[in-house]
Amino acid sequence: MWSQVEPKSIDELCSILHNHSSSFIYRGQAHEGWPLKPTILRDFDEHYPGADEATKLMLEFKSVELFRTKAMLHLPILEASILNYVVGVLVLMQHYGGSARLLDWSASPWVAAYFASIDQLGNDGAVYAINMEDLQRVSPASKLCSNTHMHNGKPGRLLDVMLSELWYRMSLDMPDNSISAIKGRVDIPRMNAQQSVFTIAGRVGVQHDELCAILPKSDDKLKIIISSKLKKVLLARLEKMNINSMTLFPDITGIAKRTKDDLRYGRLMNTNDFSDSIDEFLAHWPT
Repeated sequence: MWSQVEPKSIDELCSILHNHSSSFIYRGQAHEGWPLKPTILRDFDEHYPGADEATKLMLEFKSVELFRTKAMLHLPILEASILNYVVGVLVLMQHYGGSARLLDWSASPWVAAYFASIDQLGNDGAVYAINMEDLQRVSPASKLCSNTHMHNGKPGRLLDVMLSELWYRMSLDMPDNSISAIKGRVDIPRMNAQQSVFTIAGRVGVQHDELCAILPKSDDKLKIIISSKLKKVLLARLEKMNINSMTLFPDITGIAKRTKDDLRYGRLMNTNDFSDSIDEFLAHWPT
């Protein structure tokens, strides 16, 4: 069971976020009713209802190989270097919008608060917080994270597997409730800006909120409800902290997201940046 708090004011909310431990990682979701479900599991539920674990792993295997084959020519050299590892492929697939068994988290509660507030303004959002250190300690993830498997005659970890076929076979042998937290192996600007961390399950077909339930202490897993009434106020606070779409997406995507945000939330009505240009244009427009 997750501990749950519902701050009544923006000051109470910010105090909770500010005072949290550095051992925690955070995930923001714009609707508090959404489960912690990786993209690939959402796709399985929608398009392959009733599929067993072996079928899901086979589909993941094919997705990994397809991405690995097609992405090599389009990635920067540094990013392409992690295509050798299956988990590297999954990180890149997640980063570029593909379906993966990973779930995005952040080392920053403020980044999570942004993602909990930026959409679904009519619904309450949520910031999930889990103690990453305790999760690593209590999860039966030895086969996921420690040297218990053999690869080419040498000890290896699932996270170090390079061959998709071996990943498939080892995943079939994972404990049902194994989960781990990982960071990317290369410097990717967007992941750096968002202080990205990922949870990865040993089994492909499980929700991560169910796996996080193994944390023994109630204060190791917290759900912070962000009222719909506080979302715009929180976004304004985050803007003063320089946390917005352009800083979290430091590329052309961030510029596009920022223009969309400004349009949706009425910020364009409060700026005079282009008013002179419009007035000058209209003054010379034939009547």
